[in-house]
Formats: sequence, structure tokens, C-alpha cells
Amino acid sequence: MCAEHLVPESVMTGREKQGEVAFQILSNPETRDRLLRRMRQLTEQIHDRGIGALVFLDKSARPLAWMFSDLWRSSYRSEKIPDIRFLNLGATSFENAGAARRLIGDANRSDLWRVDEEVDKSMEGLDLEDPNQWLRPADVPAEWQKQIIERTGEIEELEALYRGSFDRKNVLIVDDIVSSGRSLLASLAVLDAAFPLADFQAAALFQSRGEGRNEDRNLIPWLSIPGMSGILEVPESRLISSRITEEDVERVRQVLQLKFVSFMEDVRLVTRRFEEAGREFKAVLESIREAIDPGLYADLMTETDAIAAVVREIKRTNMPNVVPHISFEEMHDRWLHADKLVRKALSGESLEAYTGVSVEFEMANPDFHFSYENAYTIADLLGKGGYESIEEMFLRARQLRAELKKLAKIQS
Repeated sequence: MCAEHLVPESVMTGREKQGEVAFQILSNPETRDRLLRRMRQLTEQIHDRGIGALVFLDKSARPLAWMFSDLWRSSYRSEKIPDIRFLNLGATSFENAGAARRLIGDANRSDLWRVDEEVDKSMEGLDLEDPNQWLRPADVPAEWQKQIIERTGEIEELEALYRGSFDRKNVLIVDDIVSSGRSLLASLAVLDAAFPLADFQAAALFQSRGEGRNEDRNLIPWLSIPGMSGILEVPESRLISSRITEEDVERVRQVLQLKFVSFMEDVRLVTRRFEEAGREFKAVLESIREAIDPGLYADLMTETDAIAAVVREIKRTNMPNVVPHISFEEMHDRWLHADKLVRKALSGESLEAYTGVSVEFEMANPDFHFSYENAYTIADLLGKGGYESIEEMFLRARQLRAELKKLAKIQS
């Protein structure tokens, strides 16, 4: 087993070693129950199907390796644990472009719709709890296989790093949560090309519902939080993740800061368009005031003023996180609701005049919202809960390691 996948016992406190750990990251009982059930199930399947080696996909699946090790030792103490290795083929993020995109990106562009259909077909109706449905290299689109075989540099890198680790073994690639399936399929393709003597399969613990990162964190609470997995994705999109060092963290910070500046430039440009459209919208709304319900008028004006106030504050501070994030979304949702009711109440020239400026106002908002979303996310990544402090990153990893160890000890 590769010992580097564990948070070293030497950095755990006495209380952590004794199991006196409060669930902070895994605070939701339903999340804990679901995670423990699936990890027990997967551990049993790995044992019963004679899996000789595991490849966990960085960075979010790495903590699953910690928990798997604890569960295996508890259930199969006298048996050899499968070898554990790691591969970083994650999706594109603000920190790096993603190795999977580098490996399969060109193949996507030439015939995107057909390749997407092949991927969707491989993932359609997949039952993650059934090992008979684990993905195999034959599920990888032929265009991706051809593209990856030509990436001799990455294949040689893997051969040198993991030489002899997988030969003549049943190997399972494990991801934490699958959405499109592209990371799993790309991993299958590159590992199968590098180690033709191994029998590779791929599985994931959970299926994303496609409702956003916050919803996915109900399944994997540490998802995309810097430091949680004890490793770092550096800007070069390496196939193997790096240890957390001050030097590498600073390089990530610099990349994020440049992207933050770029998104905020977009925000400033769009806010001017947004403000102009907003002034015209309010003028027309005032002109049709008598034709609509006073309550609707008041609601629409209130929400329009609230959104405009956020825009003014962003211009003043040059920061996206001047208000709680959810408040902007809620304001905009309420504005859309009131706008819809106003349209129903109007007709003729009044409706035409209102619709024209309302559409312009709404057209300005999505561009702003996209840039705002990205700038807001990066500001969070640069803050205390992100890359601001390397000490905090280590603390998060230790806390998660201790919580998963405690969870693995819970009796069924």
C-alpha cells in the first residue's frame, strides 16, 4: 500500500488518536449514514471480487482511501490490503485546467455531439451499487482512446511512477461522485493504455443529481474545499497531486488572484450596462404604474433597487462578497417572479414598452451574474476557508481524517 495517502499519525493530536473527535465536517447524520453504508458496501465488493489494487481519483476521492484502509483492517485484518495508488484526472477548476481536459479535450472538439452521446450511453442507467455495472475500458469512446494513446508523455510518466503496480491484477478506479462520467472514463483509458497487462474497472461512490456543488456536498462534504484531502492541485495539471507546501500554495494563490482580477474587470464592464438598463426599466415601470397592481409595482421596485444596491457596493469595494451570496440569487428570483406577474397584467402598447426594457435589463444580468459567480467563488478560495492559510489547510485535513476514522469504527 502507498503510505503517502494517509494523513500521518504523527500530526494527529492525542484526543484525535483516542477517538474523542466531534463530527464537524461530517456533521449531518444522514450524510454520515449514507457514506458509511456505501463505503462498507464498496469494501466488501472489493474483497469479494478479488481486487488487487485501487486507484483513487484526486483530490476529493483521496479521503475515501483513508476510510477504506480503516474498514479493511477492521473487517479483513488477516488479509493483505489491496495496493492503493492515486491519479489526478479531475475536472477543470479555477486552480488548474484539469489533466482530463488536456488528455481528451482535442478529441471532443472535432465531433463533440457524437462523443457526448457515447459517454451518455455508457453512463445511462448506471447502478453504482452493482459491481456488475462497473465501467470497463470498452465503455470509453473510441475517439478518446485514440487521442490518449497518442499522449505518450503522460503514459510514460505513469509507467515510470507505477511500474509493476498493476500487472496481472484486477484494478478498480474509484471516484467519490460521478456527474458526466468523463473523469472515470478518461482514467480508464489512460491507465489501460499505460498498463495493458492489468484488468481495469471503474466505479464511483455516489451519483451527482446535477443540482450544483452545494447539493453534491450533502454527499461528499469535503468536495472542492482546499486542504481537505491533504494534497494540492497545482496549476500545471499534473497527473499526480502535490503535497501541500507554502511554495505551491503561493503559486495557486497567484493564479487565482489573476483570474479574480479578470472576472472583476468583466463585472465592472457589465455593471455599467446593468445600471443603464435599470434606469430605463424603472422609468418605464413608473409610466405604467397605474396599469398594474400597487403591490406588484412595489415588489418589482424593491427588488430592482436591492439588486442595484449590490451593484453599487461591488463597484465601491471592487469585491464580489459584499453581501451574503444567497441574497443576490434570492433577490433576482423575486424580481423574475414579480416581472412575470406584471407581464400578465399588461396588454397592448404598455406591454410592448415594458417588455422591451425588461428584456434589456434581464439580458444585462446573466453576464453580470456569471462573472459575479466566478469572482465570488475565487474570493472564497482566497479567504480563510480556502488558500489563505496553509496551517488551516493542514487542520482541515487532520480533522477530516479523524472524523472518517471515527466513522469507520461505528458498528453496523
